Amino acid sequence: MTTRALARVACVMALLFTTGAVDGAVILSEKDGTSERRNLVPGQSLTTGSGGSWSDITFNFYDAENPANSVANGTLYLLSQEYTGTPTNLGTGTSGYISHTSTTQAEGNGDEWVFSGVTLESSTQYWFYATGSQSIVVNGNDDAGIGGQWYQAPNSGQPFAANSTMDANFELEGTAASEAIPEPGSLLIGGIAGIGMAWSAVRRRRRRQGADESTEELPETTI
Repeated sequence: MTTRALARVACVMALLFTTGAVDGAVILSEKDGTSERRNLVPGQSLTTGSGGSWSDITFNFYDAENPANSVANGTLYLLSQEYTGTPTNLGTGTSGYISHTSTTQAEGNGDEWVFSGVTLESSTQYWFYATGSQSIVVNGNDDAGIGGQWYQAPNSGQPFAANSTMDANFELEGTAASEAIPEPGSLLIGGIAGIGMAWSAVRRRRRRQGADESTEELPETTI
């Protein structure tokens, strides 16, 4: 392998470590609702389907102003059980706490929350609760396929109440375990090892060439 080839390998490794937006496949979504609910703090429970686990989790509600646009205001908490306290009292000590995030990224003409280091299991019920007020779209007919229900709090100081006959319009996305790429640390170790081996091969080749040149027979000199 030549020095130029090594440079190409380094460029490829740099591209591998370039971070970008999380973009997964849809795990579960509800988009059939047409009823508007304005200026409230929403929540939604759901049950994942069968078939494995998912990472790179994102979640969003849909905006009442434009139902095609996603919305994600404030912090979003992920729990393993129902919560009927106030949005303000949500925290890492909340029963059933799994994770929370205030990180958002663009999704279409709106935003979605992005979770880091979270894995959702199949056939499992989860609860998502926001802390920020937003105007969203809800479905007045409970969708049995969602396996959950919509929650609302009038403001951050009042408790969440369940609406067992409704679901919010939402979308949950993630990367299936079978599609996950290696962790950056694993790629880094493998990349460094590969470059090191290639450079060693170049040095050995050069040493062999030098040895061959030094042992070549010199032409006889006629005096």
